[in-house]
Amino acid sequence: MRIVVISDHETVGGAATAGARLARPIALHHEMHYLVHNPDFAAHPWTTWPLRLPYATDPTNYRPMYPILNHGWRRGRFEPTRTNPSSLPHELNARLRWVLDRIRPEIVWIQNLHGAVSKGWSPEIAEVAAYFAPVVWTMHDMWSFTGRCAYNYDCRAFETGCTSQCPTATEYPPLEPALIPAAWEQKRNVLQRRMAIRAVAPSRWLAQEAARGAWSEANIDVIQSGIPLETYKPRPRRDVRKSLGLPDDGRPLILVSAHDLNDRRKGGTILPELLRDLQCRPAVLVLMGQGSFELDIPGIKIVQMGFVASPQTQTEIYSAVDIMLHPAPVDNLPNVIIESLACGTPVVAYPVGGVPEMILPGQTGWLSASLSPRGLAQTLDRAIWQIRDGLDLRDSCRSFAVDHFDDDARGRDYEKLFEQICSPSEPVRVSAPFFTPLRRVS
Repeated sequence: MRIVVISDHETVGGAATAGARLARPIALHHEMHYLVHNPDFAAHPWTTWPLRLPYATDPTNYRPMYPILNHGWRRGRFEPTRTNPSSLPHELNARLRWVLDRIRPEIVWIQNLHGAVSKGWSPEIAEVAAYFAPVVWTMHDMWSFTGRCAYNYDCRAFETGCTSQCPTATEYPPLEPALIPAAWEQKRNVLQRRMAIRAVAPSRWLAQEAARGAWSEANIDVIQSGIPLETYKPRPRRDVRKSLGLPDDGRPLILVSAHDLNDRRKGGTILPELLRDLQCRPAVLVLMGQGSFELDIPGIKIVQMGFVASPQTQTEIYSAVDIMLHPAPVDNLPNVIIESLACGTPVVAYPVGGVPEMILPGQTGWLSASLSPRGLAQTLDRAIWQIRDGLDLRDSCRSFAVDHFDDDARGRDYEKLFEQICSPSEPVRVSAPFFTPLRRVS
């Protein structure tokens, strides 16, 4: 089977990482091509095609690295005319059509698009791709059915129509408020033209939100994210604490991990208040990710690990700590929670988005009873006391991760879905516990 994956980034970033983890086991058995805005130039089991405009201001000259860029940009077989009302830039449209015509895919698998919207990408990429092959769009957040935002917080405008009064217009991915209504309308038009575009959500929560938005006429399959369990696995706690230079004197080690620790969506703004409300002191807060906190809170020692790219080092950090704290006020199915559970470390978090599908009280962690910093601090205190009293959730966390987040198993689920789409007469049998078709919500 020839599969084309379209993604704004190849492997870097939360959604790109999740997509690549699912794509890698599939690429070992099928011919796979990645069309990306930002290639990472690393070795992968797929062929990488850059899908970006050759602007003179582009800091990287990609043509010597990819000679294929010298072809197909002008006077190609599928070059759109200048009168084409396409919202895609002329050369980007031509490049996309030329590459798809050359590969002749059987399935086009869309991951994230919004990371390249400022460079000319738009939801019309899915529409163009649907003329060449059936499209499967994996939603890693809400962007595909909102006017701009990846997460809506408390706003429900995406159900009826986003307006220029967007309360988070300046947050990532930014969009000028006047353009938001047209962006919402464009997505709705693309997704409701009854073309061969099918949606997949990693969580039941995201599937339900999508069904209330622009995906209301579609069947939405739920296939969870996957992780290489042979890499992310428990390590001896004392050994990794010693190798990382972390204290092992009885103080609880609490991990906070995010790509950007200062990101409001990841809880960066509420973390200082939460720590001030924490009663179980002394404690050690381990920070993993970009950014830093300069907090002077009596009884709390902060250890900053910085941004860690190595999965092996990440695994050691996850294994070294007692608890992972995930203070995000909105989220889907966070990679960091999956990684933590795979390493046997329970998680404390808010009951938002798809997080309750991952954190089962008494099995994989603790959920806050309220969405306030104080409520999460009280939940963290309770978790620390229960661990001190002998509660050990490491085995159950690992078992839950093995049952739900194995990248090989979730990759097979996608393979079965692709085969069912290409051969609709064949019944699809999927092993994933959470693989359930979700139809329109009344």
